[in-house]
Amino acid sequence: MIIDIDAGNSSIKWRLHDGTNKLVSSREDHHQSKCLSKLIEATLNCKKKVKQVNIASVCSAEKTNLIIETVRSKLNLEPTILKSTKKIGDIINSYDAPELMGVDRWAAIIAATKLLNNNSYACCVIDAGTATTIDFICPDGKHEGGYILPGIQLQMQSLNNSAGQIDLEEAILNLDLLPSQNTQSAVTGGIILSIVSVIESSLQSYKLRFKVKPKLFITGGNGLLVKENLTTLADYYPDLVLDGIPLLVI
Repeated sequence: MIIDIDAGNSSIKWRLHDGTNKLVSSREDHHQSKCLSKLIEATLNCKKKVKQVNIASVCSAEKTNLIIETVRSKLNLEPTILKSTKKIGDIINSYDAPELMGVDRWAAIIAATKLLNNNSYACCVIDAGTATTIDFICPDGKHEGGYILPGIQLQMQSLNNSAGQIDLEEAILNLDLLPSQNTQSAVTGGIILSIVSVIESSLQSYKLRFKVKPKLFITGGNGLLVKENLTTLADYYPDLVLDGIPLLVI
């Protein structure tokens, strides 16, 4: 059995599988005293022994080390810590130091390009999570580059902390992006519209440069929210990073 772990800034997603079939997956909050408690329980209920653990982490060193130590102590295994690489198949990383690209972005890119079934790799991969990342792949498979924006909740928290007269609740995410007549909806609508506008503008720029429309993939906790407000057709894959982790293992 194999465990793949996607450790983000806000939560941990994991998948237990046999290399072909997904047996169970879940999401857990970062928790000092109960790190990966659901995962450990799932392994105890599994008839086959876990032989490999792959970790793609973009969370803090402290949180990452806690995950590593949990795997060592509870599963008696040394996990494989994945990093972004210069090249996988036809897909080439544009970073001069590829290991500095967030491994979640690289995993999502590799998973997305594997889903393409034509002779072109032209696509855009968006991960709308704690941060919103936008990555473009050229038709020949080279990663052209991307953008990183604060995610919806981060922007709302920033306004909460900086604007004393604005009382925002993170749960309020208004899908109506028309001009609003109240402060809460005006702020949430403005935040979502700003993210959507960057995506739409960058997609249009890509089409002008390459004379082709890129296929759009979206993942992340706010992925559906972003997708529903785009004018461009997009496919939503909630576990795109997890899907890409096995493809990063050499």
